Amino acid sequence: MYPLKHIGWMGVLCVLIFASEIYAQQPELQRHLTRGKLWATFRNTGTQGLRDDSRLGADAGLMYPGWGIGERDFTEYWIIGQDNDHRYHTSQGEGFWIFTREGGSYNVSISNPRYNTDDIFEMIYDAASGPERDLGVETRSALTGNTTANYWPGAPALVADEPIEIHNYDYGRYIPNDNEAEEIIISKWTTERGLTITRKARAWSYPDYDDFIILEVIIENTGDNNGDGIPDAGLPVDHEDVYFAFVNNLAPSWAGHRWQNQTVPWAYSDPIILDDWYKYSEASNFDGLPAFRGKKISYVYDSDLLSSAADDTGQPFDKNNAKSAYVNRGQLTHGELLAFQYIGLAPLDYDPTDGFTNDTETYVAPKTMDQPAFVNWWEIYGRFDWDTPDITNLNSEENLYNEFIGSGRVPAVQDNPSKISRVTFSHTYGPYDLAPGEKAKVVVAWVAGSGAEFAGPGGSPMDVYEWARQGNQSQVADGERALAQHLERAQFAYDNNYDLPDAPPDVAVFVDSDENGNNAITWSDRAEKSPDPDYTGDEALDV
Repeated sequence: MYPLKHIGWMGVLCVLIFASEIYAQQPELQRHLTRGKLWATFRNTGTQGLRDDSRLGADAGLMYPGWGIGERDFTEYWIIGQDNDHRYHTSQGEGFWIFTREGGSYNVSISNPRYNTDDIFEMIYDAASGPERDLGVETRSALTGNTTANYWPGAPALVADEPIEIHNYDYGRYIPNDNEAEEIIISKWTTERGLTITRKARAWSYPDYDDFIILEVIIENTGDNNGDGIPDAGLPVDHEDVYFAFVNNLAPSWAGHRWQNQTVPWAYSDPIILDDWYKYSEASNFDGLPAFRGKKISYVYDSDLLSSAADDTGQPFDKNNAKSAYVNRGQLTHGELLAFQYIGLAPLDYDPTDGFTNDTETYVAPKTMDQPAFVNWWEIYGRFDWDTPDITNLNSEENLYNEFIGSGRVPAVQDNPSKISRVTFSHTYGPYDLAPGEKAKVVVAWVAGSGAEFAGPGGSPMDVYEWARQGNQSQVADGERALAQHLERAQFAYDNNYDLPDAPPDVAVFVDSDENGNNAITWSDRAEKSPDPDYTGDEALDV
């Protein structure tokens, strides 16, 4: 057992040394999942959301609701620079770790918001040969005319290590392939010990089904450790006791503190952004919504900083104490709630014995069916000051391996924190025995909720921006109920083979100037004539 001691400022030098010697440079190419209200950025190294080197206008850190970000492929969607003050980043990065052991030799491959281990090799997923081969439309932005996806049947092959982005929707018509998500982003990478990972992220814009992202993650023992798709020397081998973990740095309170000088993704040191509650539904001291019991969900939400005289639950904007730039831009209303989000991660499926949705492949089952096998958390104190497992504070890959399976500094069964704080938490799955060619799979959901869900007449949903501007802090806690409701809908979407009630098609709107210098808005009635594929005959046009 190792003493639970955070690395402190003495760890800064270690971080810099290991960052230069052990960790690879972060990639530039990424894709943004933006079809629903919950937005996330994905890369072919396994990282998700913000990174230590992120600019806030470039990446989506589980933004809820999503708001315009302006770099790389996203410039194809939106006009840049309209409103920069509603970027509701609720996370400072999500990673994926893989743990293997061969005799007395341990290996940990880390896709991490701070750094990646240098054994991570990006790969391009071959959608044309996968189950998605017939999905996708060559969508173009109505604003810029640029292509917004990078795969559809007949699309040119990618030449750079970029995630695949499929748009299964179009302007003016329903999509025949309606048993799939509207937007899919697929990232792929491989590791030193020949384990190749494929991650498929799905989102919808349909009302009632736009508050979650479903991730399907496949780990295959290919023996390829350099990304060329071919087994390398000495590989593949029989892997026993393989674990993998979703490692996450949720920070919903930070969504509401940027106007108080907290503008850097890893600016943890101010107490005002260390006031979140973390809860896991299966912990012995869980005191959250009873409906979460048995769902194995970890979730985080903003609380009230007790050392502050004012109640800052939901972090209302205070123009009297804000940076002048935020006041002068006038984009935020005094009292407007900014950190009102409830954000959580939960499993949807990990049992291959009854099959996975829309998947006929064969998968290995974990040795125990109680998954995730380990759920842990570690406190964060500052940018270079954390208990979060790292090679800098655990010294070896064996220690890292043990830390995530209940044999390290934290217990296998861990109580939830007893105070508001900032934590990294993990969901660890396994162990799996993977012979050459075998693979494992899990399906999880990122889910979000807010008090706007029940704030309208008769408890109906209300526009989240309008609700937030009202500044009703007493309704922030209703986000927990909304989170539970949205998790149920994510589970329904998965269990129903992704065949959801279709929403009306998008309408392409064009803005131009008429001969009098006025703005002229035009659109087509094509959507009204598009038949809903869930119905036949005249009924298909009456929906």
